[in-house]
Amino acid sequence: MQSISRIPVPSRRGAILVLAALLLIVIFAFTAFVVDAGYMSFTATQLQNAADAAALAGILSLPQGKPASIADIQSTAFQNNAGGAPISIATSDIEFGKFDVTTRTFFPNDALTNAIRVTARLHDQPYLFAPVMGFQKYTQSRSAVAMLNPRDIAFVVDLSGSMNDDTEPAWATDAINSQFGGSNAGLGNAKAQTLYNDFGFGSFPGAHELVGQPLGMTDAHYAFAVMTQDDGVLTNATIPAAYRIVNTDSEAVRKQKGYRWIIDNQLARLMPNAKPSPISSNPDNYAYWEKYLDYVLVQCWVGEFDDTPAPSGGGGGSSEPPPPPPPSAPSGAITPFRWFEYAERRKMFPRVIGAVTDASNLGAARLLLTPHTLGAIQQTPGIPRRGSNAGIYVPDSKDFDTIVGFKNPNDSIYSGASAPWAWTNRVGYI
Repeated sequence: MQSISRIPVPSRRGAILVLAALLLIVIFAFTAFVVDAGYMSFTATQLQNAADAAALAGILSLPQGKPASIADIQSTAFQNNAGGAPISIATSDIEFGKFDVTTRTFFPNDALTNAIRVTARLHDQPYLFAPVMGFQKYTQSRSAVAMLNPRDIAFVVDLSGSMNDDTEPAWATDAINSQFGGSNAGLGNAKAQTLYNDFGFGSFPGAHELVGQPLGMTDAHYAFAVMTQDDGVLTNATIPAAYRIVNTDSEAVRKQKGYRWIIDNQLARLMPNAKPSPISSNPDNYAYWEKYLDYVLVQCWVGEFDDTPAPSGGGGGSSEPPPPPPPSAPSGAITPFRWFEYAERRKMFPRVIGAVTDASNLGAARLLLTPHTLGAIQQTPGIPRRGSNAGIYVPDSKDFDTIVGFKNPNDSIYSGASAPWAWTNRVGYI
């Protein structure tokens, strides 16, 4: 029988344990790099978000004073977390100063302040795996700068008293255009277009219509009178009640119904971006647009003359019997100097400066302008009111301020400017 001998095996003394221990250090080092570095990046983002929000909150309340700004900074920061806890901003980490936009540099300066720098900090945060390599805790901080964006505001004071001397686009644009040439030709229109752009009004001068034009009105002088006459277009049964005129309506009621129709059916369509909105059912909006229509509409005389001599007395004028009306009064365009001459003789106002018989001294006469002096005197029996052809001014009780009143145009500045008669009784952005 053959015997089997055992081959001796070398003794193992646990050398792998040392290698494993060394490898664990390397493994923990990589783990610390990945996990701890990632966590630090995460908390840094949290700090930056808090600093950004706090700086913005502080700069918004800075006009209320630095104490209010500091309170808002600290309150806003505390609503943010970093490292699992709310962020507390120390007062020493809030700096007031100036920010140079060109160099993008913040300069602390308590006296001259247009910016705030806020620093959010995280103190003594423990690492997760880095202690294996001897690193126990870390501290982080992030800063943010917020700056006020100032605006230059210019207050322009019109000392003329009218607040309308040089800004009426119905005449001023042409007057300004005539003052310039070369590269500035058309400057008046360009400025008006800039204004239109700011307000969202589209292209200057924009769409415009004669009042009542959609109802078939064509007479530039008598449009509103015809529109509101007895048995006229607004008395039609198909007209909504808010605008429908009945023959017994007073002139005040006719004016209101006519104005409401224009506001809702013309202004709202022609001027959709105007403020307040052209809505006649809103009392405040109606009051605003009533003034607008009073401004663009010119009173006209309708009906037959009453040639009863005017009572004696009063300033100026002649005591002679009143003359007959001008023999060939215009049917369209208004000739104010003839009206002034006639009104003076009839003592319809105390006096007129000079004999207003032509346009040369119309500027002096305009100083005494009244609502009654804005209409062309002529007999118009074909526009009845309340079943009568008695003479009356339309619209009734109209505001004195009109597009051709006061110093509109300002002929002391623009001697060649002419009154915007062509724009009377028309509506639109211009």
